[in-house]
Amino acid sequence: MAVPFFERFSDIRTARDAIANDDPWCFGGKTYWRQLLLLDMAMNDLQHFERWRASLHELYQQQASEMIALFKGANESVV
Repeated sequence: MAVPFFERFSDIRTARDAIANDDPWCFGGKTYWRQLLLLDMAMNDLQHFERWRASLHELYQQQASEMIALFKGANESVV
């Protein structure tokens, strides 16, 4: 049972796209915006999340903005 799952989601980009597209093989869609944001941050692809989050409820968009600001602040202090 696990083999087909891991064959289908063998890399981070495929997993990210599955969440963004609400793939029925995994938990995804708007409810899982935090997981999508974390994957996009790990991949250094915030542009993907910025485009995708336009469909989110205003409250979730605000929460995402706060998380992105924290990430950017932490990222700048490391460099």
